[in-house]
Amino acid sequence: VPADLSECRSSLFHIVKEKNVLNQAKIQQKRRLRLRLPVQQGDIMRSLRDIGVEEREDRIMVHRYDKVYSILLNTLRKKTIKLLEIGVSQSSMSMWQRFFPYAEIYGIDPGLWTGCGMYDNVINNKFGCKYSNRVRLYQGDIMDDEFCNKVLAEVGKVDLIVDGGTRSPGQTIV
Repeated sequence: VPADLSECRSSLFHIVKEKNVLNQAKIQQKRRLRLRLPVQQGDIMRSLRDIGVEEREDRIMVHRYDKVYSILLNTLRKKTIKLLEIGVSQSSMSMWQRFFPYAEIYGIDPGLWTGCGMYDNVINNKFGCKYSNRVRLYQGDIMDDEFCNKVLAEVGKVDLIVDGGTRSPGQTIV
């Protein structure tokens, strides 16, 4: 029991600080668990824009690609497809996983992680990394033919490619 007012304030300060640390840990845990879920309740009724904003995906929030993506992709939404994204982020993987509840999703990026550690819930595997039940990530250079052939041999035929990768003029095909 605190003896005076300053001890009481100090005790209260430490209790509040501990609560904040615990709350932050719970928020982080919820975010990691959310990534493992194939679909959040009601996602199938939500627009790509809504999901993209919630996942803080810059292609939706800043560049507004949802205007084009929605027109092109809504017809595929309820189908079992294979999607390959070149140039991935945690937000894009979560967005596609939620927008396409029945899709197998693959991602390629040159700078994901050392080993397989950018994401807290990644499970190491022989080639590529399992991000969730339906999402698999590969680290490598899309311009490396050997790497691409290895990925495509494992993935097989894909139905949709979203290329948000390199933006250098020499690697862009119009």
